[in-house]
Amino acid sequence: MHQRAILGTKLFETVARGVFVLTCTYRLPLVEAGQFGLGVTLIGLAAFLLGYERQIDVQRAVAGDDPSVIRQRLVDTLRFFSAHFAWVLPILAWILWQIFGWGPTQVALAVVIMISEHASNQSYQATLVSPRNYPLQAVAAMRYGVLASGALLLLAIKPDSFTIDGILWWWASVSLLVLPVFAWVWIVALRLPAGGKATQRQTIAQQYRASRLHFMVGVVAVAALQADRVVVGIALQPADIGTYFRNVMLAGLALQVFSIASFGRVAPTVYAMARASNMNGVRKRVAREYTWFALATVLLLGLALAMNALAAYPASRWGISGVFLSVLMLGVLLRAAADYTGLLLLASGADRAVLRNQVMAVLVGVCLLLLLAYQFGLPGAIAGAVPTSLAYLLLNFLALRRRGH
Repeated sequence: MHQRAILGTKLFETVARGVFVLTCTYRLPLVEAGQFGLGVTLIGLAAFLLGYERQIDVQRAVAGDDPSVIRQRLVDTLRFFSAHFAWVLPILAWILWQIFGWGPTQVALAVVIMISEHASNQSYQATLVSPRNYPLQAVAAMRYGVLASGALLLLAIKPDSFTIDGILWWWASVSLLVLPVFAWVWIVALRLPAGGKATQRQTIAQQYRASRLHFMVGVVAVAALQADRVVVGIALQPADIGTYFRNVMLAGLALQVFSIASFGRVAPTVYAMARASNMNGVRKRVAREYTWFALATVLLLGLALAMNALAAYPASRWGISGVFLSVLMLGVLLRAAADYTGLLLLASGADRAVLRNQVMAVLVGVCLLLLLAYQFGLPGAIAGAVPTSLAYLLLNFLALRRRGH
């Protein structure tokens, strides 16, 4: 499958997810919009915990290898996920029930959504490792296309049912129906003939060890991206929380596009080039990719702000501020640069440096965010989106300089 088709399908999925999330965020009442934003954040965090960052080890080991080798490694990874789910899912369900106060029905729906979100995430990772797995990615894209279409239809036909509970039921129903489709595609449609190149199996314990450090780096990275939402939920008033999420969801969509269209697409190639000791080519590829993303982001933001001004600022009716959005997008650009410098470190084997830098950046960023949010309210919380990404970028840049890159 051609890389453009893979990228196009993933962008379609991202846009469909954005339509679904933004429709819910902007059409729910302001306070409920904040509640929905927190719910989306919790489900996303749960999907990350279920994934355990296994994709980095898999990409490093088998990206571009023989199809039978890739298939075996993915089968081993599925076995790992089965064991991982057995103890992580009950803990996540208990946290939603006891700490966040979700009812039993809501928890059950959320668990279904988490599993489906995980399957969608892994389908893209499997396609990046081997394009022959593209049908899995197509199913994931279809899932969010149906979700977005159904949400828009519900809003148009039966707006009284457009509530948080109604949205959660729709999300879980589509997720439950799609899971058997994922299974059929993997077991039947993508089955390889007998034979092929043999490879050593990975035990579950070996996979936990192989991805332990990557998971720790990922935990800190997620904390850097999501800590602001948790702090906002604690520090701000309900109406300000809703306004915050209506702005931050747009910046989050831009960061998702970066992760998919640029970072996620390039990472397997970078690891393969690093295995061939082509670090000079890696640096050039990363610099080119970031330049294109940064230019596109600045141009699109400028166009959006200009159109909003010419139309007498209609976005303000939904709580969207041009100043707030500009600050958040600056944070996105800094985070993208930091992630790419981190990728260079990972490609050269400096995993511990990435973890150390992430931890230091999060500590600095969260402290500043708390101070700004409590001192200045919503504007302070918006400004607090910048320090963590800036600190992470500077620390990664210094680490690269020390390694001679």
